[in-house]
Amino acid sequence: MPFVHKTIEKYGKTSFMWVGPRPRLLIMDPELMKTVMSKYNTFRKNFKVTNNIVQTLISGILNQEGEEWSKSRKTQNPSFQLEKIKQMIPAFQLSCDEIVNEWKNMVSSSKDGSCVVEVMSHIEVLTIKVVSQTLFATDYAQDKRIYQILKELTSIARQTTRIVDLPGAKSSVPYC
Repeated sequence: MPFVHKTIEKYGKTSFMWVGPRPRLLIMDPELMKTVMSKYNTFRKNFKVTNNIVQTLISGILNQEGEEWSKSRKTQNPSFQLEKIKQMIPAFQLSCDEIVNEWKNMVSSSKDGSCVVEVMSHIEVLTIKVVSQTLFATDYAQDKRIYQILKELTSIARQTTRIVDLPGAKSSVPYC
């Protein structure tokens, strides 16, 4: 997002910008960010998800406030300690090596020694591999079909949220 980068370069590590009608605070200082993330009573979320379907689907720490947020954060915090993350590095390394080798094979098998790679799909698979191995101790290859179905369901849900959230719908007849 080059406009965010330009804003930070021009106005500094703590600045704000407008995204449509909404102001966005940009904080690049790690200590200030730590303060904001840990003092939930002082710094509250100033946004609400207005789409009814998205409100129903999204739960967890992203949608929580106050004590509920603090409790969830304390529960999840041990999973993100440095020692736990260090244990995941071999899985990250293995998956990254596999993708790099796949790209090398694609380049070496091409006629002119170059090729076009649709990187996003490879990064998607990399993420799924690492998550399935580190969090669930399963192999992506075995559960590939499940991930494909989840991707399709996500796409359908995304399309549905765009269709149903009509301007003025909250003030008219409720959804059934």
